[in-house]
Amino acid sequence: MTDPTPTRMFAHHLSSGLSHIFHSTMQVRMCGDEDVVAVDVTESEDGTYWGWRDTKGRLSMIYWCFEALSMCFPYGIEAEEERGNGIRVQLNVVLSTEPKKENE
Repeated sequence: MTDPTPTRMFAHHLSSGLSHIFHSTMQVRMCGDEDVVAVDVTESEDGTYWGWRDTKGRLSMIYWCFEALSMCFPYGIEAEEERGNGIRVQLNVVLSTEPKKENE
């Protein structure tokens, strides 16, 4: 089952799309000098991004394709799910309609 509640995150807004999606602007800025924008991330069975939801419900490792997410797990994503460390999720990532706060 998917969680419809959006999570506020931040990303680089590139001509090819959104990239380097993290919980803080500092994490995004560490990946490059492109513009940092606020994004809303929601779980969706038809989402075009993939990520990891840990056992505390926190999203991380958000990528544009499943293969990129899978590379984060040296023994395979299935092994981590079987160990109960989290689950893979399909995500929609869209520009937020609310302005980015400077202290976020």
